Amino acid sequence: MSEQTKSRIDAGAPREQLPPTLEETQARNAELRMQKMAKQRQQALSERSLTAARNEKQVP
Repeated sequence: MSEQTKSRIDAGAPREQLPPTLEETQARNAELRMQKMAKQRQQALSERSLTAARNEKQVP
């Protein structure tokens, strides 16, 4: 733990004012990656649906 962090804890700083721990940062990054992947999957499905709809209109 850095001296700066220790001094903030010693000064009674609330947990919300301290920087996030490594575990909190990793968990947040994992959650953001999962959200991004879900959004990309949804976009891909939407694009495929639109393409299929366009192809159906082109078939006589």
